[in-house]
Amino acid sequence: MDDQLSGSADWSTNGREIAPVRPIRELSYGTERTGSVEERANPEATAHVVRMKALLTEEQVSEILQVPVRTLQDWRYRKSGPAYLKMGHAVRYREEAVEAWLDEVSVGTSRAVNGGN
Repeated sequence: MDDQLSGSADWSTNGREIAPVRPIRELSYGTERTGSVEERANPEATAHVVRMKALLTEEQVSEILQVPVRTLQDWRYRKSGPAYLKMGHAVRYREEAVEAWLDEVSVGTSRAVNGGN
């Protein structure tokens, strides 16, 4: 059975074709996703398509912020840290929310505030 799945891009379930799932690690931060291949080939037809950036997992945010995943979990429990989305058991972060939180907690010196003077 492993031989059937390992080399095949065409999987089938109950006679229906399904595409292989791409692991989240292959998505780069800030990747924009749109509709089908046909829609992406014709930009004029996709003017109405909403572009959405990929959501970040807690592992990805942990890497970005260089803190353990457990710290992110503790921040969520204490209602601090970057804003997050909760979808069932899944926790995801918007890149903009992480950046906004970093701006919020940034500490500047008086030199930085005064433009270096």
